[in-house]
Amino acid sequence: KDTPIEKGLEEVFSLKKEQNKKIIYCSVSTFREGDTTFIKKVIQAVSEEPGWILVVSLGSKLNIDDFQPIPDRVFLFNWLPQLSVLEHSDCSINHGGINTINECLHFSVPMLVYSGKSYDQNGCAARIAYHNLGLTGDKDIDTSKMMHQKIKIILQDESFKNNVLKMNKAYKRYKNENIESWLK
Repeated sequence: KDTPIEKGLEEVFSLKKEQNKKIIYCSVSTFREGDTTFIKKVIQAVSEEPGWILVVSLGSKLNIDDFQPIPDRVFLFNWLPQLSVLEHSDCSINHGGINTINECLHFSVPMLVYSGKSYDQNGCAARIAYHNLGLTGDKDIDTSKMMHQKIKIILQDESFKNNVLKMNKAYKRYKNENIESWLK
C-alpha cells in the first residue's frame, strides 16, 4: 500500500468497516468539462452527514486544490480504480454513462444520476429512475440540500438496494444461461 491512492482507499475502507459509515462514490471524470460547482455541492451535501464518507474521482479536468479546505470524511482523487471503490460503496453519484451504470449493477450499488447531458446519458438516467435503481437530478439545478435529501432517500429506502440486487441477478443469468433460453 505504497501509493497515495492505495493509502487513501485503505483509510476510506477502514473508516467504513470500523465506524460503520456509508461510502458515497462520486465519479465525474468523463464529464466533457470539469464542473467545480457541481462537485462543491456534492461535497457540501455529503460532509454534513457524519455517517457518510465521500470519495470523488475528479478526472484530469479538475484540480484538487480548487476544493480546499477539504472537509473530514471527504477524499478527492484525480483517478481511482473504480471497480475497487464500487465494491465497497453504498451509493454512486454518476453522470449516467452506461459503463458506470453496468459497473454499479455488477456491484449492486444504487445510484444518484446527474446526467452529463450528452450522448445516451439522459436516456440512461431515465432508465435508472424507471427501474427504481436510484434517483436522478439536474446538476445545474439541484442544490446541495436537494442532493443530501436524495442520497438519504437512496440509503434509507431498501427498495433501491433490492431492485439493484434483482438487476444484478438478471445480469448474472445472462452470463450463465444460453441467450436462446431468453427468447422462448
